[in-house]
Amino acid sequence: MPVFTKHALPDPPAQSPTDGRRGAVTLLAVIVLPMLIVAAAFVIDVANLILVKNELQNAADSAAQAGAQCLYPRAECFNSSTPAPDWGTAHTRASAAVERNTVQGKALTSGAVASGYWNVSGTPNTLQALPHTPTANDAPAIQVTISKQTGENNGSVVLYLAGLMGLRTADISATAVSMVTSPSAEAPGSMFPFAMAKCMYDTYWDATTSLPKNATSTGPDAYGVPQVSGKPWVFRFGFSTPAYGACEGGQYTSFALDDNSTTAVHGLIDNGNPTALAIGDQIWIEPGAKAALYKIVDDCSGRGNSKCEYVTIPVAASASSTLKGEQPIVAFACMRILLAEQGPKYVQVEMSTQCPPTGGSGTGPNYGVHNSPRLAM
Repeated sequence: MPVFTKHALPDPPAQSPTDGRRGAVTLLAVIVLPMLIVAAAFVIDVANLILVKNELQNAADSAAQAGAQCLYPRAECFNSSTPAPDWGTAHTRASAAVERNTVQGKALTSGAVASGYWNVSGTPNTLQALPHTPTANDAPAIQVTISKQTGENNGSVVLYLAGLMGLRTADISATAVSMVTSPSAEAPGSMFPFAMAKCMYDTYWDATTSLPKNATSTGPDAYGVPQVSGKPWVFRFGFSTPAYGACEGGQYTSFALDDNSTTAVHGLIDNGNPTALAIGDQIWIEPGAKAALYKIVDDCSGRGNSKCEYVTIPVAASASSTLKGEQPIVAFACMRILLAEQGPKYVQVEMSTQCPPTGGSGTGPNYGVHNSPRLAM
């Protein structure tokens, strides 16, 4: 009888402990990889959009600033004889400045430029379009908006990995507003040592237009001062100024120090106020200035070498021709010095808007002096 030998079946191979992990990792990769791609798309494309946004904002800022610099007559803007605010020149300068900028390495070709008034108190917090009658808190401003979108500035921003999700492009824009305010404080060396009584400015300055009032006829006025119809009123102040109705005129000032010597005032004519001054600060009114100072002023006036033809001066609450003393500053103003006469001791002047920015700060009444343009948004 045959003998059958029973053989044991071999044991199944032992399962490696890493096999289960390998399968789990594969499954995890299938799940996570799309998420990583989405995250990468988000990071890369968002970073690119932020970069483009920053470039657009810088371009809008610089264009708005360039335009606002020409809102008031300046030799650099070739608009010295243009009424202020000069919306046309400012608009042209802002538009030209847009094209001097690049975004993503390509030159910009267009921007939307708007003119109007910006309320410095933030109410409203938008550009008030022209025509608009400004209030005390409204400053002339230029707004520039630059967009990258279909048909503008080389088209929309192209997206990269986001295209995997069907997002091919994105539109993006930036807006800047630059405004020009009048100062509430002036830096050292910025002012000429004349002080004008506020009453005179109320008489010869038009607060509704922020421009000098113009003469209504040609020839000597009631005070014997020659006028030209349609041009700013000309008036005089100094030791022998006429009585302009109920208004006191203006006098030399030694600013914060009481010294009316010829040497001291001459130094102030050459170098300006030695310390910073703000609205509310007291300054000395010096009606006893020497006759020699009028010759010094005439030499640098519009009739002389024009070094002091356009000057920033403090406006005082009062500036009596006989009473020496301190008076508070109520504003800062731009004055054009036409000439000065040593014999009768007077200075002949007119209001102006053509004084260059002096490094002033803050926001005060608009009497023709202006800060450098600053961004409102």
